[in-house]
Amino acid sequence: MLLIAASTRLLRPRPGRAEAAAALESAGPRPAALEESARRLLDLGFERFLIDEDLKRPDWEGLRSFLPARSLAAAFLFAPRPPLGPARPPEVPRLSSLDADERREALKRGQKSLEFAARYEIPLILLPPAVLEAPEPEEVEKALEKTAAPRRLVGASEPPPWSRLWAKRNAAPSYAKQLDSWKGSLYRLLEIADRHAARIGLIPAGLPGELPDFPEIERAFAEFKGGPLEVCGDWVGWERYLRSEGPQAGDFLETFGDRLAGVLVHDGAGRERHLPPGEGDADPERWRPLAEKTDRERPWMLDFHCDRLDESLLALRERIEALARPKQAEGKRPSILDFS
Repeated sequence: MLLIAASTRLLRPRPGRAEAAAALESAGPRPAALEESARRLLDLGFERFLIDEDLKRPDWEGLRSFLPARSLAAAFLFAPRPPLGPARPPEVPRLSSLDADERREALKRGQKSLEFAARYEIPLILLPPAVLEAPEPEEVEKALEKTAAPRRLVGASEPPPWSRLWAKRNAAPSYAKQLDSWKGSLYRLLEIADRHAARIGLIPAGLPGELPDFPEIERAFAEFKGGPLEVCGDWVGWERYLRSEGPQAGDFLETFGDRLAGVLVHDGAGRERHLPPGEGDADPERWRPLAEKTDRERPWMLDFHCDRLDESLLALRERIEALARPKQAEGKRPSILDFS
């Protein structure tokens, strides 16, 4: 049976959803305070939690007294975010930055994240993909829109230029420098994590404008052999990696299944991420072979905005857990995407 963890992102409704707000109004008011929403998750039976990267520190201070001891399964690096003033450095400093001051700030805050993890006995810190200087985000976003699910491909023209974008990524003068910066930062974080008995879970790149891709992760494992380094599966990230024809895209389960830190369960469509499963392009069946052999120490983390904390969330959790059970030989099994 899978260990299902609830992200603190579940406590916040999806931004800009007017229709969701109308539905909520008709169903009764949603608790305004994050603390009340956290109580609702506990009432629904969730016992383990992920601290998402957008949670602000003041909100965490309000939540921590409501969460049971040792209930935190994982946290994103740099979470919870500090309050920012006009003179502060970038809100999310980049470990891959070509600017030395920004890298120093990223390492400083990364160390604080790992100290935070030690203080609250969080065993796993998730490291999101690093953003590259090339290809330009606009190019990647245009290609991503062209690679939408078939139900939205109305009047599509030529296929997206993924092979050209991956080649542009690897040939860019900034690529080698950013990769070196990222690896140097990762080495420092692994040293700190080892001292605090924490593990770092790399979230692989999903698009050409990110690193690390699958070969880069394999090289990191070889270079930092023996370090507390693992890989975190990402439903949206792997779907995008497959669609963008990333190197070794079909080998995730075979290559990294034994080094799994956990799995981020969410959906995405076009530029959107953190949608509930069934509302985007991710195919849950890709993850069934991994779910069937995942041990109870590796959390599957529901990481999406949730407009309603009710029994529908329990039904979704049950469908995720069903991935860990072998398919029936006969008869039709209900689809994980069928929430009717």
